[in-house]
Amino acid sequence: MLTHGERERIVEMYAQGYRSRAFSDVVLDNAGVSAEETAACIAAYLVDGRH
Repeated sequence: MLTHGERERIVEMYAQGYRSRAFSDVVLDNAGVSAEETAACIAAYLVDGRH
């Protein structure tokens, strides 16, 4: 259960545009891979935009 303050902060973040910022366009699911594989995926994305 979220506290009153947490719920207020969510509303504030939406008002600030967090839901539409570019950093939200990339989601990396690294649940089944190693740290090295995760790093390689991030590096590939940064180099040429691959997912």
